[in-house]
Parts: sequence; structure tokens; C-alpha cells
Amino acid sequence: MTRPEIWPASGNVAMTGRGDTWLVVLLAPLSAILALAIFGPIWSPDTGGYVEYAQQILLGTIPSGEALLHGGPEPISLFRAPGYPALLAGLQWLFPDAWRSALVMLQIAATTVIAAATHRTALRLGAGRVAAIAAALLPATGFAVVMQIAILTDALNAVLFTGAALALAAWRGAGAAVLAGVLLAAATTIREATPIMAVAFLPLAWMGARPLARMLATMVPSLLVLAALMGWNHDRIGRWVVTTTAETQLVYPLVPLLRHGVPVYAGDDQFDRVARETVGRDGFAGIGALHDRMFQEAGMTAPELSAAATARYFRAWRDFPLAMLRATVEDFRVTYLEMPFQPLDTAANLVVYAEPGGSPDFVKLDRLWQHSLRGNLGAMLLIVLIALSRAIGIGIALAGLVLPWLPGRGWPARGLWMICVGLVGVYLPVHLEPRYMVPVVPLLCIAAAASLRPAAVPHEALSV
Repeated sequence: MTRPEIWPASGNVAMTGRGDTWLVVLLAPLSAILALAIFGPIWSPDTGGYVEYAQQILLGTIPSGEALLHGGPEPISLFRAPGYPALLAGLQWLFPDAWRSALVMLQIAATTVIAAATHRTALRLGAGRVAAIAAALLPATGFAVVMQIAILTDALNAVLFTGAALALAAWRGAGAAVLAGVLLAAATTIREATPIMAVAFLPLAWMGARPLARMLATMVPSLLVLAALMGWNHDRIGRWVVTTTAETQLVYPLVPLLRHGVPVYAGDDQFDRVARETVGRDGFAGIGALHDRMFQEAGMTAPELSAAATARYFRAWRDFPLAMLRATVEDFRVTYLEMPFQPLDTAANLVVYAEPGGSPDFVKLDRLWQHSLRGNLGAMLLIVLIALSRAIGIGIALAGLVLPWLPGRGWPARGLWMICVGLVGVYLPVHLEPRYMVPVVPLLCIAAAASLRPAAVPHEALSV
């Protein structure tokens, strides 16, 4: 089978647009730096676990054997992948009193590099000057700003995930696939589900020269890291597990079914009975109680809790497929489509993440509407600005989803589309949050920018 040339002609971009790229480098980090100056590094509820794991690494006290299995229902060195805690440990060793600031500045710098790479990739794929700059800078108005100053995995995971996609989209040679594979392997040490999502990279890998070599170079490194993590845990506890996050993550998607009275925990065994008494009564807040009781009353370890949650998740798909499908669809919210441009919502999210109990009213349309009915001009203006920004965000997202499939558009933009859909497709049946969508935003922006006009004839300038 003869494979057609599929890269659009974008001219020789190696020497053009450099001034614009430096402009992107200067502008992209400003919103995160401003947020850092106002809020400081954000400490979220999940941060404590990563810091605890980092301390175990620093002190050489990572448990194993019975001490690990019977130390609690969610031992942190089993529950989390080790990559991010290892980074924290390294920064704590180098900067004992300033590691939080060092981490956030690293995340901002890495995200800025991705913004520059986004600009260069958009140019390579045929985007116009303004569209390429917009594709690079739009993510700096969104939720990525919150994650850049948070002590969470999401900013660096997005850098690695997006960087891998950009490498494959910008260059069609095998060297780009090697880089993509290395980045995805690094992402696997942060998010253990990365090899599953890496499957969505294979169509874009196939589009270049030496497609089989590109596909293997893209996929194999993350699988090797996954195997290494499983081997390490097998050495520690005698079980082939990567992490035990399934004990929590695969309970999440069943909570909406419980709210609608679907008997997903209808069994006579102790796990189902306790699940009905905890998660069935308290929803998400009851998951911790489920783990505690099964650990204390039944002696279930984290791997056993993970296996039990996994079995019941797939049992729910078998017994209640329509209800699970409905919950999956309902887990996708319109707010995800707004993410390419949401400056006001980002400001509100910063308050929510940085200030416990923070609930800013300046983006709540119902309250603003009440104020506007009383003649409050500021509320009226905010309603207009919020509606306009959200409409722009949705428009950009829809452009990234629809335009690549119009006649004459380039296949690399379609490959980026597949990666975006693949990420959502992995998370949506389980649990989707705005922070999981951060890697998607730059890719959607590039897909939209590169697809505004039909691709020109192919050229050879993108070979490595």
C-alpha cells in the first residue's frame, strides 16, 4: 500500500516567525507569574500525599512487604506513581527552604517552552501568523494557569503529554517519535494511565516516514516504564500492580448511578454491604470510610481494595450498560469546551483552589443577573464579558474539533484531534476534571489554527 504524503506545505518556517516565538515566550508566562505573586504556590488537598511520598524518598523510608500492605488502606507509595514525588524530593534536597517556589517556577518555565513549541508547530502545519500566535497564547488564559502554580502533577504531565504530540505533529521523521516516546515514558512516571492514552498517538506516528518505527518508538518506552513500575511493586509486595488508585478512581463513576437508585453494590459480600452503607449514603465523601472499614474490619489491603473496586466497575458496565453510558455522557460538561479562552473563569478558579472555601460570585451568572435587575451596571458588564469569553472558548474548541475534517485540511491536525479525543475517551468513563483537560487545550488550538484554510501541496521541509 502506498502511503500518500500528508504534511501540509507551510513554507520554510525554520528561519521565519522567530520574533513572534520570542513574543510568545515573553507573554505566555505573565498570567501565571501574576497569579503566583497574588496567591503564592497553591497547596491542594492532594498535595500532602505527594509531599509525604517525597519525604519517604528523601529519608529512605519507603516501606515494603507487610509494613507497606498493613500500614493503611491507601499507602501513598502504592497509591501514587513515583515520578512527581521524586521531583519534589530532588527540589527539597536542593532548595530546602524554597522548594515550593522552585517547583512552581519550573512548571511555569516548562509550560512556556510548550507555548513556544505550540507556536512553531502551528506555523509548520500551515497556520497563519496571527492564528499561530493565538494558538500559543490562548492556553495562558485558561485553567493551565491554576495548575502551573499548584503543587500537583497536572502542569508537568501536560507539558510532557502535549510535548509528545507536538513532536509527532511538527516532524515526520523517526527522531521525533523517539522524543515523543521519551516524553510519554516520563509522563508514565507521573500518570500511570499514560500508556493507554499513548494508543491515541499512534495514528499521528503512522503519518510520518518509517511509520512502523515511529509507532514503536512512540509506544514502547511508556510500556517499559509501566513494566518497571510493576516489577518494582512486585519486589515490594509480591503483586503485579502499578498503583492502587483504582480503589478510589473506579468508585467515582459508580456514585452517579447510586444517586439514581441503580443497585451497583447489590451483592451479599462484605464489600458491597459496606459500600452501600458508606458510598451509597454519602457519595464521594463515603469512599474514604469504605476503605477504612474494609481495611479494619476485613483486613483488605490496598491491592485487594483496588481489585475489588475494579471488579465492581466492570460488573456495573456488564449489568447496567445504559446507566453507565448515561453517567459517562453526563460527566462531560460544557465548561470543558470553554477552556480555550476563559480568563474570568480562570481568575475564579484561582480563588477556589488557593482559598479553602472560596466561592467567587463574579462568575456566577444567576447572582450577577439578580444584581443586574437592580440596576448594577458592573454586574451587567460582567455578564456580557463572561458570556462573550465563554462563547469564544466554545467557538475555538468547536473549530478544533470540526475544521480538521473539512475537505483539503492536513492530516497532522487530524492526528492531534485523535489525541484529544483519545484523552477524553480514557478519562470520561471513569472521572473527568478540568485539570485532566489541560493537555488538550493547546492541541485543539493548533488543530483549529492549522485548519482555518485548506492545506497546500506537500513538501519535504519537515523531514528529520
